Amino acid sequence: MTRKEISKLIYNRHGGLLKKEADEILELILSIIKRELIKGRKITLSNFGTFQLRRRAGRLRRNPKTGAPVLIPPRQWLSFHPAKFLIKFVNSLSEDKCKPKP
Repeated sequence: MTRKEISKLIYNRHGGLLKKEADEILELILSIIKRELIKGRKITLSNFGTFQLRRRAGRLRRNPKTGAPVLIPPRQWLSFHPAKFLIKFVNSLSEDKCKPKP
């Protein structure tokens, strides 16, 4: 699902909004999430999950072939941990699809 599709769902769900307003709402939500992640804050959405920026320090390792020391640079990545409710919900849907039809 794309950003445009989500914006269209917001527009269709709330009839009093203009398409531009639905786009602005979605953009506002995403910019708040991005800004808070950059600040190092954890974003928790109830019954959905938690987004968190994870960091790993740089470290010194050895090249196994030559034995020369190699500096592995620090890095960061975005992690997402789904809420238990979301996991159960997705699993219940997939179980229904996996059941044989009579």
